[in-house]
Amino acid sequence: NILEDLQGFADYDVKTIAEKVTCPVFLVIATGGIGFMPALFKESLFEPTIAHTKQIEVIQTPSNHYTMVGVEQREMNDKVASFIERL
Repeated sequence: NILEDLQGFADYDVKTIAEKVTCPVFLVIATGGIGFMPALFKESLFEPTIAHTKQIEVIQTPSNHYTMVGVEQREMNDKVASFIERL
């Protein structure tokens, strides 16, 4: 299952998919590491998504992909709420 999951990342054609997205998109990039490990995804991984998505708003949080949902992130939550209000 892990190999299939990783292969999904390799097979995903960001440009083809992103160009078909017509709704506003809110992308949160979590830059925080997990313990002694670095962030799960490097920031550069998101560059094609940002480049090919027409209506994208991007923010970064110093939390990691666990703490951004498990620990209150007031600033991030306020930005998410603002995005939703503008829809």
